[in-house]
Amino acid sequence: MDIENVKQKYRALDMEMTGTHNLGDTMAMMYHENSKVNRAVSRRQIPKISLFSNPYVAKRASKPYKNYFNKNSHSLDPYKAAVPQEDFFSVLKKRHSARKFNADYKISLMELQKILHCSYGIIKDLQSDEKEPAWPDRFVPSAGGLYPLELYVVILNGAIDQGLYHYNSFKNVLTLVKEGDFLEFLQKYSGASPWVDLKTASCIILTTSVLERQLIKYGERAYRFMLMETGFVAQNMSLICESMRLGSCMLGFYHDDQINELLGINGFGETVQNILVVGKEEMEVQTLENHT
Repeated sequence: MDIENVKQKYRALDMEMTGTHNLGDTMAMMYHENSKVNRAVSRRQIPKISLFSNPYVAKRASKPYKNYFNKNSHSLDPYKAAVPQEDFFSVLKKRHSARKFNADYKISLMELQKILHCSYGIIKDLQSDEKEPAWPDRFVPSAGGLYPLELYVVILNGAIDQGLYHYNSFKNVLTLVKEGDFLEFLQKYSGASPWVDLKTASCIILTTSVLERQLIKYGERAYRFMLMETGFVAQNMSLICESMRLGSCMLGFYHDDQINELLGINGFGETVQNILVVGKEEMEVQTLENHT
């Protein structure tokens, strides 16, 4: 009896929603198999990893920041001192996805400071001697300390003008990339409609990855690292929002090419990885009004 034929016969009869019959030759499984680490992969990657012991390479790699030069920038440093005081486990328990917000609520620079800085900002530059670069210490782990992500914010209703901004983690500054109202564009291409009401949101935070920062060291495995790091940052942002009584919701079914076009990136060297909608949850506003 041909065992493989028997397996195929029973797979064909498998009517469950989950199971190996759904995998087939998907690109996801092909990547998963080809990004596994074994001895051969380790031997192949060792020269690239060893390259980072070179002081010149290490110095450049330890400063992974993207800069936009625009006079219309907002320093978030003045708002560092304001820290919400709430029990961490209470925040974890209350965290949920919000889909409708208070359309009149303007997000403040203090709130943006907390969301951006405490999710992916720099805590401090670690001390170094002449032989070692000063590697930044941030709020999330990163493979090799290479920090491949960038954060952008589309202000829909806030204390600063509407437009697309970039968060410079090194300077703790929001810099205007392009001004304008991008609500209609995001309603069409963000994957929010009809589940999340963007018309009532205060801002949208977009996380991108600069692939080369980790690919040059970790090869195929780097993309797994970048996705994990995106998740770390997204969770931080979600919990920070909850601690400040802001609602948030993750979006994952966005139109990549159109969102990348909005951000002014090519989708190859840098590409969108996550979208977070933020605003004052309508339920929270009603609760506060009932107590006043």
